[in-house]
Amino acid sequence: MADDHQPVIDLTLKAAPRPRWRPHFALLLAVALCVVSCGAGASPLTRGLGGGRFLLSTGGGAQAQVTALTKRFTELHPGLNWLIENVGSDAGVGLVVSQHSDLGAISRDLTPAERGTVGLEPLGIVGTAVAVNPDNPLKGMTLTEVRKVFSGEVTNWSQLGGPDLAIRVFLRDTTAATRQSFDDFVFAGIKPVYTATAAIVGSNAEMATSVRSFAGAIGMATLKQATVDDPKLRLLAIDGVPATMAALNDGSYKIRRPLYLVYPNDPSKMKPDVKLFLDFVRSPEGQKILAGF
Repeated sequence: MADDHQPVIDLTLKAAPRPRWRPHFALLLAVALCVVSCGAGASPLTRGLGGGRFLLSTGGGAQAQVTALTKRFTELHPGLNWLIENVGSDAGVGLVVSQHSDLGAISRDLTPAERGTVGLEPLGIVGTAVAVNPDNPLKGMTLTEVRKVFSGEVTNWSQLGGPDLAIRVFLRDTTAATRQSFDDFVFAGIKPVYTATAAIVGSNAEMATSVRSFAGAIGMATLKQATVDDPKLRLLAIDGVPATMAALNDGSYKIRRPLYLVYPNDPSKMKPDVKLFLDFVRSPEGQKILAGF
């Protein structure tokens, strides 16, 4: 007869009951992992956030500003990296709207159709300059002369007091903000008319290469510090106002346009790290970086 105090061993195979302590253990394990991964050496920005790489689609006019801002942001938070693509202002808006890009940057105001589709954060001002080959002795032109040269009414530099040399006009494509601001200012609200012999280039870098390559060249270029400092370009004064960063920033140089970061209008579509990058841009350090342009 079995002892009443002897335990009975059931050898039937059963699913083991879930131990009551496991939820508490899982919670403790999660806390421990967080302590390890979020220790003193980790960036506080990346705790619990997406981290990784982010895509910023920009127009060329804003590229220097966004490059400087993202570079410093990554120095502060090494877990985050930015891929910057130069696609033009139109695409910069469209790619944010379609959620292909995390952020965009543009060098113009929003069009009526774009208003309300994205949010804007100001980045400063950029201009459009009239650039010629550095061997061209001309120092400046009037606005009327600029219009006549680009429309094909004036075809030789000798007509403007320069050398007996045929003028070769280079344009940016119609979607470029550089071209749009040039159209608006030089043609003063009328439909732009350009010479039929003008060549179209796709970027500010291609414009600089083209103008350097032809002695009689003239083109529209983004007015930024890199362009001003380029020894292989000459930027002409317009109506006596030099194409310099000082004249651009004080408003005396009139072919100018605003720069903006473009971000999702719906806060739920903005990644937390992107939101914190915008906060950095608005911070005193971010504004100090922008003030250097």
